[in-house]
Amino acid sequence: MLIRWLQQVLFGPLPNAGALGQGEQEGRAARAEGKLLDVVREALKEEAEELTELVANGVPAIRRRRMRRRVHRRVSQVIDSTWDAPEVVDEVTERLANVAEVDPYYARLFAEEK
Repeated sequence: MLIRWLQQVLFGPLPNAGALGQGEQEGRAARAEGKLLDVVREALKEEAEELTELVANGVPAIRRRRMRRRVHRRVSQVIDSTWDAPEVVDEVTERLANVAEVDPYYARLFAEEK
């Protein structure tokens, strides 16, 4: 009995390749129904927006926008934990970004981390 079972396992018919592929297709269909996050597409979209702005306004506008993002990120880390007020975060970000454009000390505070 054990020998027959081993023979069947070793030399028996192989599973149908179509049946294996069908399970894979069902899994893909189930994943496709949910909303997927496409990280690559989002990153490319962000870069495309920057390049479009670069063509339209030039390098200074891109630098200003990046500085505002960095300032906003740091300000939101500090203020959001204390107050739940996006208006305050936006106002403080605006003022600090304006100062960082003029004053090199503040520009270094919000410089890119490498």
